[in-house]
Amino acid sequence: MKPLRVRRTQGVLLLTLDTPGSPVNIFDVPAARQVVEAMEQAERDGTRAVVFQSAKPDSFLNGARLMSLYSAGKSPHTSQDLGLLSAAYEAVRNSRVLTVAAIRGNCYGCGLEFALTCKARVAADTRDTHFYLTELKDYLLLPAFGSMRALPPAGRLARRGGPAHRRPEVVRAAGL
Repeated sequence: MKPLRVRRTQGVLLLTLDTPGSPVNIFDVPAARQVVEAMEQAERDGTRAVVFQSAKPDSFLNGARLMSLYSAGKSPHTSQDLGLLSAAYEAVRNSRVLTVAAIRGNCYGCGLEFALTCKARVAADTRDTHFYLTELKDYLLLPAFGSMRALPPAGRLARRGGPAHRRPEVVRAAGL
């Protein structure tokens, strides 16, 4: 079973995260491979938008299997696997196609980074939808995939003169 279910409807590619055998979604090498392939296909075939969503009600994306990769040491596959994970984030970040993270449930660590690589984010307004950057808070590390550069610099929004001039970074929507 693959970690992403792929469905196409009216020019929109729906990629549904569903990590096999896990109560939460984890971005691992098979998921990265599928994302890279899907984004390449979307660029070629005129897809209007790619939407990432979750089949698990309590988990959008709870991170990547980075700790298991790091604990594997300097195996020949470790750098290849990290390269593939990075390539997936870059494919989403650099796509000409509109990419949307439809977030319901936990969005932690590399999962939050993944959402930040998308051009748009829509979050369900539920008690179970949370955002948490574990790298900064728990491990005192810089996030691994460079997605922090998607955030506006501190103070930039305030200088524009208030809420009417702000472009929301996360839109909350009921019934997602």
